[in-house]
Amino acid sequence: MLEFWEFPLQKLDTKILIADMVNDTIHDAQHDNADIKVYTNGSGMEGKIEAVAVLYWGGRKKVSIWYKLGPQNHHHMVYEGEGVGLILAIKLMTKEWVIQLATFCIDNQANIRATQLMEPHPGHYLTDIFHKDLKTLKKKHSGI
Repeated sequence: MLEFWEFPLQKLDTKILIADMVNDTIHDAQHDNADIKVYTNGSGMEGKIEAVAVLYWGGRKKVSIWYKLGPQNHHHMVYEGEGVGLILAIKLMTKEWVIQLATFCIDNQANIRATQLMEPHPGHYLTDIFHKDLKTLKKKHSGI
């Protein structure tokens, strides 16, 4: 059975940063003091769409999660894999204790920008799930 969520679209109360150049990204990563950094990715390889999230605590890899969406065709696209990667990142973070500062490291500008869109867009159901899960995460980690 499919579940659908309807949430009023709202901007996240988070800081969004999209670096202009690779060197800026490297510099920002080196000077980021977040307790947790979660790296996400979605990819299409060998005709399959997959998503992954890797959580680092204090600069050390702690845990990762990987999900296969299915065949790459008109049903699944890399954009969806990127969106699922964000949701997986939240799932990893909800299992942690006392997070005060966290950084999502995402390599897809379309998904980064989608988190801030106020109108429906392709794949918005994934953004809705991300917003719902982020709201739950913020309740658990009130200081985040």
